[in-house]
Amino acid sequence: MDKLRIPGLTGVDLSTSDADTPPNKLLHSENYILSQKYGNPRKRGGSIEYAIDGNIYGIAGYAKSNVSFLSPVSVIPVRYRVASSTPYFEQLDWEQEGDLRNYYTYSEQLSNAAWNKQAVTDIASSVTAPDGTVTADTMRANAGTSLHYFYPTAAPAGLTSGGRERHSIYLKKDTHPYVSVSNAYGDALIYDFDAGTSKTAYAAGGFTYYAVEGVEDGWYRFTIEFTKTDSSTRQIYVSMRGSYSSSATSVGSSWTAAGTEQVFVWGMQANNVADLDTYVQAVASAVYTPAWAPITINADVSSLLQSSGIVRMPQIDSVMTVFAGTPAMISDIDTGELSRLGGDAPTSAPTIAASAGAGALTGDFYCAYTFYDPTSGWESSLSPFSTLLTITAKNIEWSGLPTSSTKAGVTKLRLYRTESSGEQVFYRAYEINIAATYTDNNTLLGSISDDIGAHDPPPTGAYLGEEYANRFWTSDGSTALRFSEAYDGVANNLQYWPPENIIYFNHKITGIRKSERLGGLLVFKPPGYGIDLIRGSSEDTFELVPLYAELGTNYDSSITVVGDDIVFWGDGRPILIRNGNVMPYYSKPLEDKLNQLALNDYNAGSFVWSFYHNQYQQIFWGVSALSDEGSAWEELGSGLFAGWEVKVTGAPAGWS
Repeated sequence: MDKLRIPGLTGVDLSTSDADTPPNKLLHSENYILSQKYGNPRKRGGSIEYAIDGNIYGIAGYAKSNVSFLSPVSVIPVRYRVASSTPYFEQLDWEQEGDLRNYYTYSEQLSNAAWNKQAVTDIASSVTAPDGTVTADTMRANAGTSLHYFYPTAAPAGLTSGGRERHSIYLKKDTHPYVSVSNAYGDALIYDFDAGTSKTAYAAGGFTYYAVEGVEDGWYRFTIEFTKTDSSTRQIYVSMRGSYSSSATSVGSSWTAAGTEQVFVWGMQANNVADLDTYVQAVASAVYTPAWAPITINADVSSLLQSSGIVRMPQIDSVMTVFAGTPAMISDIDTGELSRLGGDAPTSAPTIAASAGAGALTGDFYCAYTFYDPTSGWESSLSPFSTLLTITAKNIEWSGLPTSSTKAGVTKLRLYRTESSGEQVFYRAYEINIAATYTDNNTLLGSISDDIGAHDPPPTGAYLGEEYANRFWTSDGSTALRFSEAYDGVANNLQYWPPENIIYFNHKITGIRKSERLGGLLVFKPPGYGIDLIRGSSEDTFELVPLYAELGTNYDSSITVVGDDIVFWGDGRPILIRNGNVMPYYSKPLEDKLNQLALNDYNAGSFVWSFYHNQYQQIFWGVSALSDEGSAWEELGSGLFAGWEVKVTGAPAGWS
């Protein structure tokens, strides 16, 4: 299929400083990766991460079984993505070849020797290009009867041998209206600037895709895609034609030029069809821009990440988390692996018995053990306790110990036992490589263990996550809000979630966000059940402050907190709280546009999302949905069919 479209994207201007006049300016933008056009869908929604001006800024949501979210904090963009129900965690790799590529050289310098000119003269950097710079060239036909065209001196290296490739160029009429863009097989896309019409003339297999797309100020981007029938690498031929009526293939037929016919040229590009088609300049060498490189997802979390419309990625220092089912973490964004945040304690008690021969221990003993990762220093909570063992001058034979752990990195066990009095205070006796048995004759006990349960993991099924007071906070959508130990430079503290670190609310929790302005953590419940604020810096000082008793949201993804503003989707409408005041009117056009979509069931898979764009100082809104219904897209206002389309043919294009 053609590229996915983003449905129903609107932006709301927040740049006004007049608190009594809430913004209601609507903005539409088509500068989105994986987007060529958008509508207002009622069925089967989808939205993908977006980019403006080539810079990645934000996130967003469902596309059938696919979901993608970008990290909001990290210097190196990191995204969590689910495709066909398989989770991925990726970072933008600035060192390897990437999705945005241009295999031509000197793509904006037709005068360079990298381009052969046949009966045409190039006037370098003579006109304003589509990007606003004076870097476009003028191609003038030489006087006389000839073929008038140009093409690369050498075929671009790097295109997949024998595969599908894409070539494009920006052209604009000056004094001559007829042009064509063709491949080395002779297949040609012919265009008449005056009439705005195009046609093709095929000498070989034809194009698998072609387009003439208006850009701005009279510029058009010509794109052809084709499958090579041999192993050689082909290229683009750009021709000034004598007329539109001719259907000659390749560069056309000879015609007589007066020497005044001109066309403006800029931005030649070649890449594989699998690459994104966003133009990127190349000069002396081909350009490879950053690619999304997979980060290893360890086995302890790969099967526990889930496809969801709610994904949160809070970060403290270099520790990033992904709340998408069972919480996960990556402690070093540059080089690390994604593993489970926290880990389970052993579930079985050790079996202990007196040794057959004499030993060094006398007294009453309980024993327990933990899983331990010697690389990171992570340690689980204690296992269940053994039965009481009373011995005299014996060793303790441990057995029934697990030989593996589901937590990545665990290679050791730490064995704990009580002092001879049997009082249930556990001291570390040994640190051993994982093994099913061990003989304990240690009379010199080590450090005391933490309280039982102090190293418990966060709850599973947790999609809500945030950082506040140097802690991670999460909820699984119940009435309970859990938080980790405080970060003090040791990443493992953020993996420990003591059972007493919990706050209960009067209704299920639907969203959590930190507010720097309010100095606390906002806790959202459904509309009518309120928004509360947690303030404080430690377990001893945390307090719960009710803020807005009647407000709330069902969409965590709709919450955006920026400066003095708190924005979210309330009871059928967008809500703006500015400087602590609930604005009586936020954006009626936005409400009308999105409310009907938000109320639809979509098999219980719809959600409203928003994010703040720093450059444009705007909140961008969207509605995404997941549905297995077979009905088509509809325009919100007209009810007309608005399904996916292939740009060239206009034919319907399904999910893939």
